[in-house]
Order: sequence, then structure tokens, then C-alpha cells
Amino acid sequence: MKCIFISNVLDENFINEHNVNTISYADNMAQLELIQRLKEIYKENLIVLTAAYNDFQKFNHKEEVIYARNIELLAVKNCSKNKIIYYLTIIKGYYEKLHYYLELYKEEKIIVITNGPHIFRTFPILLTKNKYNYKFVPFLLGAVELIEFKGILSLIASFSKKILKYADGSINYVEANSTQYTDKPYVTILYSISEKDKELSNKFYVKNKKVGKQKTILFAGALNDINALKDLIKVIKKAPNNYKFIVCGDGVYKEELKALEENYPQKLTFLGKVSHEKVVELEHSSDYLIVLRDTKTDMGKHHSKYSLSSKLSEYLLSGTPVIVNKHEAIPKELKKYLNIIDDSEYQTVLGFLEKEKKNAAEQQKKAMEGRTFIIENANYKVQGDKVVEFLKKIS
Repeated sequence: MKCIFISNVLDENFINEHNVNTISYADNMAQLELIQRLKEIYKENLIVLTAAYNDFQKFNHKEEVIYARNIELLAVKNCSKNKIIYYLTIIKGYYEKLHYYLELYKEEKIIVITNGPHIFRTFPILLTKNKYNYKFVPFLLGAVELIEFKGILSLIASFSKKILKYADGSINYVEANSTQYTDKPYVTILYSISEKDKELSNKFYVKNKKVGKQKTILFAGALNDINALKDLIKVIKKAPNNYKFIVCGDGVYKEELKALEENYPQKLTFLGKVSHEKVVELEHSSDYLIVLRDTKTDMGKHHSKYSLSSKLSEYLLSGTPVIVNKHEAIPKELKKYLNIIDDSEYQTVLGFLEKEKKNAAEQQKKAMEGRTFIIENANYKVQGDKVVEFLKKIS
């Protein structure tokens, strides 16, 4: 059986070295972890197509072989003159390569996996599905519908629901993305932690942390409304001075956080965008890690139902207690290791912190159990094998 993976994946070292911001680090790692296991299983029968983004000048206007974790990727032809031309040319590039391999291996069983259901990688499916007999399996990394898009972008995004009618199955992080949009089989997996992240975790891991008078709470991620930054800012403003918040990331709330740090230097350190290694170090040295999701607005409700934060696996790996507000996308397997609070209001967050002052030992025990679970289960082999078994069933 041949497996063709239509992706936008790049080697993580390239992303870190070139400060790439046109692809989500979490999405890239999600694809890489799955591709690595598929390569180990399918070997030369795995074909990975990828598209260079429009600021990667070295890949422009030509097709070439690139590598991620020593896995060969075929970079499809594209042109980055502007975004519209870029997206049109990658659709053409994906189609040409997909058609070539479908014709070449038309006598064999073929599975085509795409990174998401979005038109830029799945339009070639529409052009080939009726002619060739293969199984189409989208990897639904996030929400199928992007309701924040307006105008022409909304029209383009609406294609995602339509393409799922052609799916023979799907891979997801949040079950609702498959059950809401298709009646075909699916497999639900956890975000995998890379070997590199495990090495970093072991580097900074401290079994028995010293407890200081001032508790530190870390938030690391996109500074946007989906991550309930308005509520986090209110938490910081209302918190007593025996709590110190450390915030890392970039986004629309950056300037507001800079100003907030000037007004409350004793309880906020805003670091902006920092290296992944620095984030991991902070995750291990903090007393609590916090993930908040907006569950009040229509957009927030949508994403808190269909989009899983990759931070949950990453945070649990640190062995530091994790606070998260209740929302539908939290994986069942992780709930027992998380401190799930009712909402993201400042009274709820601060109330939890005050209540748990007396339960430090219990909190540490839960966090350590979460770390063990992530190491044993949220890795590319365990999660990748779930996908491999699923592909066998539907092929």
C-alpha cells in the first residue's frame, strides 16, 4: 500500500533557525510526529509532498527534495510573488504531483492524507477522486470551520465542509471535528511530544521544587481572544502581590501587556516572543501553568469546542500543575491530571489559587502522574500506531 501525505511541513530546526512565523509550530510538529511514524512503518511506500511558504526564498519557482528529520520531502513548485499567486501555484503543484503518483501506482492500494480539509491542499482531491480509486483521509488538526474569516476568505473556508463529503475517514485531535462533519470512521489521537522536547524537559526537570513566598504562574502562547487574554489580564490586575505572572508570546495584546508590566512590575513579567527552549525552562521553574480558552463569544465557543491546545500535552510533560478552564475540547484521557476550573473569570482563577495553597503536595503528585502519562502515551509511536491501525481498517 502507498501512502501520500499532502502537507506543509518543514524541519523544526529550519523553523527555529529562520524564525519562521508563517506556520504554526504546533501544527508543524503534529505533522512531523505522524510522518515520522508513518515513515518507519511504510518506509519507501510513504510519499510526503510539501509546499514552501512565500518567505522561503530558497525554494521559490522550482521543485526540489528537502528533508525533515532525515525524511525526504518533495517540495512542490510554487511562486511567492504574492499570496494569491502563491496559493494558486501550490494548488497546481500539489495536483501535478498527486496526479503523477496516482497514475504511477494506480494498480495498488493508495491512501492520501492531507493536512486539514482546507482548499489549498485538498482541491487536488476534487480533481482526482472520481478518476482514481484511493482512500482520502484528512488530518483534522484544528477546527474545520474558521468562523472568524469574513468576505471572500469565508467563502474559501466554507469549502472545508464540502471536501469532507469525499473523505473515507479522518484523523483528529477533537472527536467533534469528525462526528460533526462526516459519518465516516475516524481515529482520535493526542498531541505527541517530540524526543527533543523530552530531552529539554529532562534538562530542566526538578523533582522537588523549592516553594517561594511568591507563586509564579506562566502563560505561554498566542496573545489573542481565543486564549482569553482579556480575562488573563483581569486576573493579573486583581491578583494580590504574592502571585507573579510570567507571560510569553506574541499577538494583539502585546502592547497592553507591556503597559501592564510597567504598572504592575511586582506581579507581571512580560517576555514577549522567546525561544521554545526558554519556554520549556520556564514551564519547569514555575509553580503553575495556565491555559485559558474563551467560552463566552461565538468565536470562542466554536474554537473551545473544536480546537485542542497543544499546550496541554506540553505543559503536563513539565510535571508542573496545570490550570485550565472547562471546555469541550479537553481530551478525556488528560482530565484527571489537570486542574479544571469552571470558567476563566478572575474570581474563579484566584479562588482556585488561594484554595490550593494548602494542597501543594497533592498538586505535585497529580502533576507527576500527568508527566508520567504523557511520557508513556503522548509520543509519536503510541499515537502514530493508532493511526496506522486505523488506516489498515479502512484501506
